Amino acid sequence: QSFITFATYCDQNVDNGKGGLEPRCQIDLVIDEIQDAWEWIYAIAQSSLANIFLAGGKYRIKADQLSTSMMLFTEGNVTDISFGYIPKRDRVSYIEATYTDRDLDYKREIVVTLDEAVTDVSQYVKETIEYTGVTRRSQVQRLSTYRINANKYLNRYVDWTSDIAAIRCEPG
Repeated sequence: QSFITFATYCDQNVDNGKGGLEPRCQIDLVIDEIQDAWEWIYAIAQSSLANIFLAGGKYRIKADQLSTSMMLFTEGNVTDISFGYIPKRDRVSYIEATYTDRDLDYKREIVVTLDEAVTDVSQYVKETIEYTGVTRRSQVQRLSTYRINANKYLNRYVDWTSDIAAIRCEPG
């Protein structure tokens, strides 16, 4: 069921940046080299903002998107809790994304996405990423903008241990 839900999410129309609509995520890929299967799976998932994980003996996929809460974690059901902040020097604010552009006869292209709130160029933290199977510039721009915003706004973390009641929870 998770793969059907994910496919529906990917097929939703979004703005293509040119006044039209296009499916949110589309992977156009020819596998013509030997590579570990999990590396291919991870690369494809990364190119569509998804996570693939094992739950209940089955592989599941989940898009990184807004969803309803499954469980409330409080002092009553967690132990070994720790909080932290991700320093600005570790948060990406400049992405160089490589992809194969179908509109340019599948030529390799680079798209640069910047956090426009950063005014001093010496403060940029760069990440170079390859979007495997992505052939639309608009999708590259959406993915990179999402990553910039995630690095900008998700600046805290929490780590804890919970009892068996949390087994029904899943990443995402």
